[in-house]
Parts: sequence; structure tokens; C-alpha cells
Amino acid sequence: YHRTRDRENRDRILDYLSYNTIEDPKLLALIAEILLEENQQDEATELIEIIRSRDGNAPIVKAFDYSKSTDLSLFAVRFADVNGDGEQENILLMAQGSPFEYAEDYTILIQNGSTGDIIIKEELDFTGYFDDLFVGDFTGDKIPEVKASIFSGGTAGIVVHYIYSFTDNIIAQLEFDDGELDFRFIDGTKVEITYSELGIHHDFIVNLSQEQRDVYKENNYHLQSDSYLGYFRGSYLTAIDMENDGVYELEYTTQLVFSANYNADSIANVKLIYKWDGSKLDCVDIIVEPANGTDDVDPTDANPIEGNQGDDESQIGADDIQQGVSNINEVAIGFIEKLYKKGDTYYMDIDYVEFYRGDKAVEEAKKDGFAYYDEELGEWVLFNDYYIRNNNPKIRTFPIALEADIKGDGIIDYKEYTTKEFVDEFANSPYSLLYHIEVKDGVVVRMWGQYIP
Repeated sequence: YHRTRDRENRDRILDYLSYNTIEDPKLLALIAEILLEENQQDEATELIEIIRSRDGNAPIVKAFDYSKSTDLSLFAVRFADVNGDGEQENILLMAQGSPFEYAEDYTILIQNGSTGDIIIKEELDFTGYFDDLFVGDFTGDKIPEVKASIFSGGTAGIVVHYIYSFTDNIIAQLEFDDGELDFRFIDGTKVEITYSELGIHHDFIVNLSQEQRDVYKENNYHLQSDSYLGYFRGSYLTAIDMENDGVYELEYTTQLVFSANYNADSIANVKLIYKWDGSKLDCVDIIVEPANGTDDVDPTDANPIEGNQGDDESQIGADDIQQGVSNINEVAIGFIEKLYKKGDTYYMDIDYVEFYRGDKAVEEAKKDGFAYYDEELGEWVLFNDYYIRNNNPKIRTFPIALEADIKGDGIIDYKEYTTKEFVDEFANSPYSLLYHIEVKDGVVVRMWGQYIP
């Protein structure tokens, strides 16, 4: 039984087969699954009626009949014993909308394959485009788990993944380790990619191509924050049976891009391999590969990647890995999430963003799918004259100099503040404040508000 992600090949297979001559019910059900995922509802209905005429109690018929009794559409269906009762269940992924379109109210349903009764209903808190529904054993207990993947849309390529166990009809979401993937530019010639977990840091140095170095230098990007210059694009999670033992590992893939140049300007490809350790999905391997090829590597460097794993922090020093590192010098913009005093020092927690106005805002919003085309004007427009992109949810913590230069946005807030006045006035604000900050030697020395029209 063949399944392929390539639509052209799927169509070729389906065109070749004649449903009426196929006897195997599993093959017919598989073809029906493909038709549903391809949003070929009429053909799927025709095939399911053929299956019904042969076996009115077939699992695919039960799943299809249930979908017709709700206001949700059936996006995908799989068949497996996911609760461990020895009987096969139908696993349904349903949503408001249709495959290949932006959809809402994604829901996983576990249906009794014999009676058609719904055993479990789990609503997913995400909207977007259907990507995949996979059923396989990740924990090694011989009872398969369910992985549902939803694509957010936009150029960031964000895919959200939900992995559930339904053993004994108890809903449990499999958790990943607390590792964090991060990066920083070094002297406009290299990028350090770091995976940190429980105080242990795995560091890789990747050389920028000559073109990327030139762009960095010509645009004075040393004054910009790392989050402005790049981000990890894509978040794909693929089930792979690396040991051929019937237990699946997960391969997470992403790509670090030099987005300040353009969104497809790749720096490195990153793969993380996750394996169940009895309580969580733990990262067991990290692979970093330069995306620009060794021809673009500075010949004075012996290798395009230099790995530093474990708790040896000799490459950059332990202090460089802590938040508020002492050698950071940058200008950035972000939402201040928290202001507070600890001992004699004032601190801020800030979430860096990208902020655009005018034509540039429209251009960037269009890349991410948030601009719309106005037929009357004959051009792409935004509802507002600005656009904010936040591809990296990392919260950074910095101390604020006691004599920092702090000003409001100059339009609504004309005030100038001392550090104490600013923290006292806004520490309990219910709103996040959008501010530009200048950091020298890891300390905020200047701040000015950004007016949002």
C-alpha cells in the first residue's frame, strides 16, 4: 500500500486504479484517506459508497458518516488501536474549513471502529493549514500515539505539532525537553548556534558566506539585534524509525536565515533528533550544516562548523551564555514585558520584534501573508500604517543603568524619565510597552518609545 506526499504521483496512482476492480478493503480505505486529504470530496464520497455497499460497518464508513453529522469537515482519518483495548479505533482530524485552506477549530476524535461512538474528543488551540496526521509508537509501549501537525502560513514556515497518547482512554500530551535553540552573530563573519538544556550548552560556529559578510558590513548591522538580522525559519517534525525496531524517533528540522538580507538567505540547516526517555522526548543528537557551501567559507577556517558540546564553554565563555551577557552592544526594539528592581539594580524583560512603517510595512506584511490586495486602489495595503513581526518569542533580561537616557514616544508621551521614575510608573502597567533600547556592555543605557498609530 503506497502513500506519497507528492500530489502529482498521488493523482497518477488514483487515475490508474479502478475502484470497482479492487477487492482489498484496506487498499480501498487507503485510497479514500488520500482523496479526503486531497479535498476531492465527490470522489471520496463515491468510493466510500462503494465500500459501504460491500461492508456497511467498515471503519472508513463509520468515520465518514460521523463527519456528515457535524459542522466540521473531515481532514484526515487513520486506523489503529490507540487506547490499548485490543480493538482498532478510527482517528479523525476535523476542522472548520477544508484541506488546503486556512481552517479553524481543529479537533482530534477517537471513534470506536465497530459502533461509531466517539470515545475521545480533543480540541487543538491553533488555526492554520492542515499539514499531517501520523499514528505511530513513540514511547515503546506497543500502543501508538497520534501526531497532528498544523501549518501557520506565512514565510516563517511555523508548523505546530501536537503529540498525544490515548492509552486507557486517558488524554496525555507528550512533552519535549526544555532545550532552547538560539543564535548570535559574531563580528559579521560568523554565527554561533547554541542548543541549551539544563545548563549544558552545545555550540556550533558557522561561517557566513562572503556575500553575507559584505551585506552585514555595508548595512552596519553590528548596530542591530540578532533577532532583527535573522530567525529560525520552519519547524518541521518528522517521525523516523532510526533503529528499525517499530519505535519512532522524531526529527526536528529548521533553517537559520539571514532575513535582514532576504527571507530565503540561508545560513545553516539544523536538525534535532528526539527520543522518548521514559518521561519526555529528549534531544539525543544535534546536526548543524552550513547552507552556503564550503566554497563560501573563509579559507583560514579549517572547518565550516566547529562543535562545542557538553558543559565546556571555552569558545565564548560562561558569561556569554547567560541572559544579559556582558559583551552585548546593540540597538533593538521590542515589547517590555516586565520592569522590576532586584537589590539595587533595575531590570527589564523584553521581547525583541521587527517594526516597519509605510511601504516597507506593506512589503514585509505581504511576505508573511498579512497584507491584502485592494481592488479599487490596485495595490497591496494594510489596515494600519505599521507592521510588527515577532518570529522569536525569546525573552531577554537586561539591567538598566541608573542614569539611563529614557524618553517617551514624543507624540503621546513627551516625558523624560529617570530609571527609577520609569520603573515606578510602568512596572504595574497592564500593557506591554514598545520601546527602542540601546545596550552597551550588556546594560541598557538609552530608551525611547515607539509611537503606534
